[in-house]
Amino acid sequence: MRFRTGAALAGVTVLALVGAGAWWMVHLASGDGLVPATDGVSLHTVALAAEVTPEEGQAPDDAASPNNAVQWLLLDGARNTADAAVAAASAAAARDRYCGADFPHAFSAGVGMDDPRNAQLAAHEKAVLAEQSRKLALAGDELARMTAAVLQFDVGRIADIAEQTTDPLIYGLALRTCSKVDVPACQSLTPSRWLQLDPGNATAMWLLASKAPTIAEARQWLARAHDASYVIVMKGRMLKRVVDSGVTDPKLLLPIANRTMGADASETAHFLSAASRVCGYSAPADPVLRSACQGYAKDAIRLETSIEERGFAGLFADHMKLPADDLPVTPAQLVETMRRYTVLRAGPAARSDDGMNCARTQYSVAFDVEAATTGDIATFQRRGGELPTPEAAEATMKRKGPPAPTGS
Repeated sequence: MRFRTGAALAGVTVLALVGAGAWWMVHLASGDGLVPATDGVSLHTVALAAEVTPEEGQAPDDAASPNNAVQWLLLDGARNTADAAVAAASAAAARDRYCGADFPHAFSAGVGMDDPRNAQLAAHEKAVLAEQSRKLALAGDELARMTAAVLQFDVGRIADIAEQTTDPLIYGLALRTCSKVDVPACQSLTPSRWLQLDPGNATAMWLLASKAPTIAEARQWLARAHDASYVIVMKGRMLKRVVDSGVTDPKLLLPIANRTMGADASETAHFLSAASRVCGYSAPADPVLRSACQGYAKDAIRLETSIEERGFAGLFADHMKLPADDLPVTPAQLVETMRRYTVLRAGPAARSDDGMNCARTQYSVAFDVEAATTGDIATFQRRGGELPTPEAAEATMKRKGPPAPTGS
């Protein structure tokens, strides 16, 4: 089976663009940014996915590359077409509803970068990030200072903080940023040091597996993750630190959410990158390897805590033909929960041809702030999300295939 990129690519692109990181993506394209991702899928990532067509069961040439998650989501051909149609209809209804002076609008692919509205937003963003970075840099804790450095894209400062820290969260945040840039300051930061700071951290083991020089070494790291105690959840931690400092004005939180959630998107699918490198995209014919790959999936489902990462683990488990009775919830339920979370986070109105309307932008920022402060599962349920039954999840998987990632 080969990738089919037509409607599937359109569906992934629509859902990627409606996230709060859409402005981040265009900002990065202008050359100012360092971490090329938004909501787990950037335009560049989607373009890469369209060029890669591995056969079924074949591992990608570079499973640690940022397009790996997109490759998985394109496996079964056209999908998300119904969601895309709904989004298009909502966009038509929301057309030309700019926020104006009341609330900063998001960058739009439909207008030129020299459009005065984009210039207005750029000036607003620069001022907000500079002021909030200044305040956070004066705080006594490392998370505040790391957040300040990320808000200003100060990679040298990010690396300096990491070199001095013994906190695995702080080191992980720095390593995540440095993994996307090629600058001398970042060369000393390694997944091995991250694991040394926190030997029970499965995320570091999966990262080491994805970067191991041989498949045999990758398998060793995946097997070692079986004995790990937890994953370090970094997503939303910087946004939460800003909110904890007393920032609540949506006008201020929009550029901060764009910057921090854009950085968070590079965290996506460490397990999936590592496991697909060893196992490929479908259950291996070799029964020993297949059993090992099913074990990797069970480990990830046990360890992951976020809706998105558990959804990716469920997607992998489904492709490895892991029996549903081996799990507390079925792989289809995990994947369908990720889909429902994606749709709920997208909010009441989609992106219009000329920008993102105010209500949807404010909704997404509020949603991300809430998820950062109380957790994505609690936010999903509090905002009306329902966990699917096994039967409903299986029916949706057969009808639509897997969802696009949210960047949670």
